[in-house]
Amino acid sequence: MQQIDSNLIASLQRALLERRGALAGAVRARLYSDGSEDASTLATCNALADPAQADALGEDELALLHQDCRQLEAVELALSRMADGSYGLCQQCGQPVAKARLEAQPTAVLCLDCQQASERHYRVQPV
Repeated sequence: MQQIDSNLIASLQRALLERRGALAGAVRARLYSDGSEDASTLATCNALADPAQADALGEDELALLHQDCRQLEAVELALSRMADGSYGLCQQCGQPVAKARLEAQPTAVLCLDCQQASERHYRVQPV
């Protein structure tokens, strides 16, 4: 089984931490344009199911906020997997995710074969 180089992990971790900071800043900016802030950006993302919070935002702004929150959750998951030693292993088959795939998409949780199989499975069939 291919091991991921520790230098690559460190480099990807730095990139993920930078991305987390940027996403958290974007979420806070969208929600708290008046300068107030919530204690936890992820908690704020989870609270978006609250209709009152959602109503305060326009439809486009809410869609962008949801996208940022999904990306933030993926970054947090990748960082967590780095911490527990499971980063770089496909969550479906357990095989290593290719280095090039991780470099291109550091939040990838599936190897290319499993990702393609997943996309084929969930593809909407024409009527």
